[in-house]
Amino acid sequence: LQEVRAKQSEIELEFVPIEHMYRILDEHLPNIMDKDEQDLRSMLKKNWEDLLMESEQRQEELSLKQIQYRKDLIKTVNSFKKDVSKFRAEYERSGPMVKGIPPREAVQRLKQFREEYEVRGRKQEIYYVGEDLFGVPHQRYPKLDQTKQELGYLGQLYDLYVAVLETIKEWRDYLWFDVPEHMETMQKTIDSFAGRCKKMPKQLREWPAYNELKKEIEDFQEVLPLLMELGKPSIMPRHWQQVMEITGKELPIETENFKLQSLIDAQLNEFTDEIADICESADKQLIIEQKLKEISAQWDAMYFDFAGWKQRDYPCILVGAKVGETQEVLEETMMNLNTMNAQRHSLPFKEELTTLLATLSDTGDTIERWFKIQQMW
Repeated sequence: LQEVRAKQSEIELEFVPIEHMYRILDEHLPNIMDKDEQDLRSMLKKNWEDLLMESEQRQEELSLKQIQYRKDLIKTVNSFKKDVSKFRAEYERSGPMVKGIPPREAVQRLKQFREEYEVRGRKQEIYYVGEDLFGVPHQRYPKLDQTKQELGYLGQLYDLYVAVLETIKEWRDYLWFDVPEHMETMQKTIDSFAGRCKKMPKQLREWPAYNELKKEIEDFQEVLPLLMELGKPSIMPRHWQQVMEITGKELPIETENFKLQSLIDAQLNEFTDEIADICESADKQLIIEQKLKEISAQWDAMYFDFAGWKQRDYPCILVGAKVGETQEVLEETMMNLNTMNAQRHSLPFKEELTTLLATLSDTGDTIERWFKIQQMW
């Protein structure tokens, strides 16, 4: 009815250009309109007049019923005000802001009172429209508005609290073999959680849920870099053995069903320095291992050049230039091996290094004697 009354003042102005266009069509193209178009044209004003008549009838009906509707509205609003007071009292007595309740229980209470508030919020909107319709002064519900505000900022805390717990719970179920591919996403997500946590209103920072949330995020931020380090190719079974000895936890890392849950339960963040040292040592050991393989490959491909001697036309003596080149390479290799052997990270390769050094030393002595004897010929 309001829309019809609002439209009534301007509808004639909208009819004018339409009728003008029809007159132009009648004058220049009299037969262009089909029957349906002509029917719509003839019914245009009549439809509007019918609508006006119906709206007036409805207005009269409402006027007759308005007194009773108005009384019912006032009665309903008064009853609603009492309901709001009861709701607020119940909220203060057993809502999510009650001091001392565990955060998980507060989450359940927040969900319950959110649902109950939404019901009352919808009623408030309906009654507001009714007050407009029947000219009744708008009622205020400060307790309901206060509850809405509190539920809003509590929602910031507990929505994040639930999101963090559910996300980390999902991560805990990852198989360890699958964790490396999720590392980047996990880092971005936990950093996002930390940013939202820091932006919490001051009044929420005294709540137990905030402290628990903050600790959960910080603990995971501490352990995630360790997980990244432990997921590198340089980490071998011997390094996992060291981690188990430090944490005192059994970590069957090579089993197919080993999950991230076990590493989080091992509280790696309490041994940050020790695990970081293990991972650093693993990186350096990998370098030593690779260099040993390179040295072995180099000497596997090493060979001597032989030449004829005097009247002998077949290879029977070492070529001096090749011997000198070989001895230079030998000295450089032994210097590198001695350097590696002196490092504290070379312990897993001590036997291999010692054997290789002894072999190359014997080789150098043998070449030297051989060449000296050859020079005496």
